[in-house]
Parts: sequence; structure tokens; C-alpha cells
Amino acid sequence: MDQRTRVIIIGAIALFVIAAVLAGVVFVGRLSKNQTPKLSDTGDIPDATARDLQIPTIASRDPSLALEDGRGTFTASNYSLKYPTAWSVLTCSNSKNFELDPTSAQDIKNVVCDVAVKPVTIMEVSKLNCQGEKVTIGSHQVTKSKATQGDYTRYTWCLNVGSKNLEITHRVSPKGERATSKEDYSQEVEEVIESIQATPQGS
Repeated sequence: MDQRTRVIIIGAIALFVIAAVLAGVVFVGRLSKNQTPKLSDTGDIPDATARDLQIPTIASRDPSLALEDGRGTFTASNYSLKYPTAWSVLTCSNSKNFELDPTSAQDIKNVVCDVAVKPVTIMEVSKLNCQGEKVTIGSHQVTKSKATQGDYTRYTWCLNVGSKNLEITHRVSPKGERATSKEDYSQEVEEVIESIQATPQGS
């Protein structure tokens, strides 16, 4: 085999290896995106077009949140709620939406929220358009639904508090993908919903 033939063969092998590596990177990237629910008001099962969040800022827990009944208080715009102090809160810098994490007590503040990253999401929406069972949770009239896709489960609760329309979702997956929890915390989420109270404007 002469030198020229050897160079051609080595070049062809190198091109094949590079193409295989690039194909693998594209495949893994698409697979990871398919497992990320969008933080939107559409109520969809996980969407392949969701984008990653920017790197969040970790915030220390405010000691004033610890109450005698083991719950903390989060005050949003025109309403407040109570949640277990073993949970954490993620707040958004680009919306009034926020998330709760039953699996961590480490709060995260002022994240640019493009996709959901925690198992429980609470969103303010302009209009409620929810289908499901009409139930009473505490003093609230709530529309509740449960959707499944394979081993993925999504609970949705919709209610009006004062002037706010709230859509609350909880996502469960035994594999523990991002924005889901392995355990079902729907009962605990309903206790959070029961605690929601309207507050005066600007309080």
C-alpha cells in the first residue's frame, strides 16, 4: 500500500469517527430536552422544546418563616400560603410564578424561569381554562385533574383567590427526572392550597 492510499484511508476513518461523535451528541441533547416540562400556562405533558434555566442564586432560609406548626409562609401578589418548612421555594425574576420543592429545604431566588425545575409550580394566569373535577379544598372551589403518560403523572389544580387566577401543578415520575418528584405529594399540595388566603393590595 503506497503512502497516498494510506493517507486517504486514515482520513476516511477520521471523518467517520467525527460524524459518529457528533450524531451521539445531538441524540443525547434531544433526549434530555424531552424530559423537561415547560413552565407555561398550557398544561402540557413534557415538551421537547423547553429550554434550560439560567444558573440560579442560592438563598439562605429566612428564619422568620419557621412557624410552630412546622410550616413557613410565602407571600405573593395579593395572596399568601403556608408550606412545610422542610420544603423550599424557587422564585422567578421574570414573572410572578414560583415553585415549591418537597425534596429540599434550600431556597432559590430570582431565577429567569423558562422551564419548570421543581416538582410543584404555582402560576398566575390571565384566564382559567381548566377541565376536571370540581372539588372544595378548605374555603376554595377548585378544578382538579390528573393526567398520566406512561409512568409520568401530572396533577393540576385551578382556583381563583381574590383577583388572582392560580394554576398549580405537581409532577411525579418514579425515575425522578428534573421538575418531578419520585414520591406523590398531591395530598400535601392540597394542604398548601387549603392555606391560601387573599391579602390586601401591596401587603
